[in-house]
Amino acid sequence: RTLGWLEEAIACVDSALEIDPRDATAWSNKGLALRNLGRHKEVIACLDRALEIDPGFAGAWSNKGAALRALGKPQEAIACLDRALEIDPGYAEAWSNKGVTLGALGRRNEAITSYDRALEIDPRSTIAWSNKGLALGALGRYQEAMDCHDRALEIDPRDAVVWGSKGNALGNLGRYQEAIDCLDRALEINPRSALAWSNKGLALGALGRHKEAIISFRKFIELAPPKYGSHVGQVKEFIRQLEQKI
Repeated sequence: RTLGWLEEAIACVDSALEIDPRDATAWSNKGLALRNLGRHKEVIACLDRALEIDPGFAGAWSNKGAALRALGKPQEAIACLDRALEIDPGYAEAWSNKGVTLGALGRRNEAITSYDRALEIDPRSTIAWSNKGLALGALGRYQEAMDCHDRALEIDPRDAVVWGSKGNALGNLGRYQEAIDCLDRALEINPRSALAWSNKGLALGALGRHKEAIISFRKFIELAPPKYGSHVGQVKEFIRQLEQKI
């Protein structure tokens, strides 16, 4: 259903562009719809058209940065995001996008600074709070990470990704039952979250609940997208080790 809606949205934008091919906003909107379909090269082509028409379009620069990051070009992405922020220093989404890109480069302290800038502008940005929590967790600052996830959940208690991230932070603190409780909340909201099933398996295994851990790990394998290929191999090894303990 979502796929069909996005294709319809693209068709509508194409109709608008037939009438006015110099509508920068329409080109940008087409890029956003294509991004949701994962067609990032086409996204960049649309945003380049928007920027030819309006080089001062901060949103198009920010979205181009996100698309370049998705294509594995983080340095080019940062250049686009910096351009967006030159045009509009108060653009919270661009600061948040820059944080994600810096994190992908392993520059986590700089990423946290970017998230802080985003949150100064928009304190209710669940994405910025959650991503700041992930960056803190990657630095081993798990309690601070959990505090960020809690802030995000105060704003949106139905965010499955944030519940999963909080569960992961609790697991890293050795608070395995609390981690499982959070991961169960994530799975109530999104039962197809492969990462939540994997992290739940780790927490269950740490508590010696081997049979339940195997069930969670098998669910992860069933749902894991191709990008988790290497992790699937590790999980299969975990299952083999757990089966020997039963």
